[in-house]
Amino acid sequence: MSIPKILKNKKLVIAAAAVFVLTIGFLFFYKFGILQYYRLFSQKKELLGKISEVEEKNKLLKAEIDSLQTKDSKIERVAREKYHMVRKGEKVYTIQEK
Repeated sequence: MSIPKILKNKKLVIAAAAVFVLTIGFLFFYKFGILQYYRLFSQKKELLGKISEVEEKNKLLKAEIDSLQTKDSKIERVAREKYHMVRKGEKVYTIQEK
């Protein structure tokens, strides 16, 4: 079996190998390379998850706003719990722990 003519020329083989190595390095480590693509892809996935969480929280807050705008009982409950408000004539008792 004989070695093909192209492989007999050492300079050509070395040049081809260098081009191959540089091309692979360029594909992986360049700022638009494969590693950067995967890094950005995982970052995108994480951000989409956070967006979903924020959208869900926004839905809950919009429902809370709607109930505060339409239901007097909801307004009263929030006023009593959050702002410690009482109706006229009601007595407030505080319990102190020892």
